[in-house]
Amino acid sequence: MYKINKIQKNKGSTRSVKDHEVHSTHAWRASRSSTAGFTLVEILVATFIFMIIMLAAIGALVSVSNGAKKAKALRAAMDNVNYAMDNMSRSLRLGSLYHCNTSIPILPPSPVTSDCYGDSAIAFIPAHHAITDTKFELDGPSGQILKYTNGQPPISLTAPEVEVTDLAFYVNGSDTGDIFQPSIFMRVKGKVTVNGEVTAFALQNFISQRNIE
Repeated sequence: MYKINKIQKNKGSTRSVKDHEVHSTHAWRASRSSTAGFTLVEILVATFIFMIIMLAAIGALVSVSNGAKKAKALRAAMDNVNYAMDNMSRSLRLGSLYHCNTSIPILPPSPVTSDCYGDSAIAFIPAHHAITDTKFELDGPSGQILKYTNGQPPISLTAPEVEVTDLAFYVNGSDTGDIFQPSIFMRVKGKVTVNGEVTAFALQNFISQRNIE
């Protein structure tokens, strides 16, 4: 009996220890579940920080996009200026009978030629057109470079966002009776306005008549 009672006491003691361990485990799990997750304040703070980061990133993207658009528009305007310069240079190089007194006809059989000293307009006979004349001229009020062909209405060589403030032609050796090959120094100055930003430019070119007099 003594041994049996002792064994039963040991079993009861073991059961009480196990019950205590189970109760402790449940209490720990309950405590953990009650403290898991984020509070409302933490969620609001995290959301606010995320919104600040997103606004900064969007602002940077918008700034980069606007800068790219401005650079593209400026490049297009400068390409237009280069086109006008190349158009005049090519036409003058292949032309003949230059003069800057554009009020006097220069058509054959009695052509009138003259050297130029910084004039803003020049007339000449274009290549392969002995019965027509061409004139380049700066229109002061609009700041546009105009091209006249055989008395037809002028064509603007420059875009509206391009304002030419100075167009000058210097011609040497225009007289067909001298020994000098005609040469032309051309200068163009102005500004380009893109989205309110003004960019100044200055171009110059020296050309000589291709046909030998």
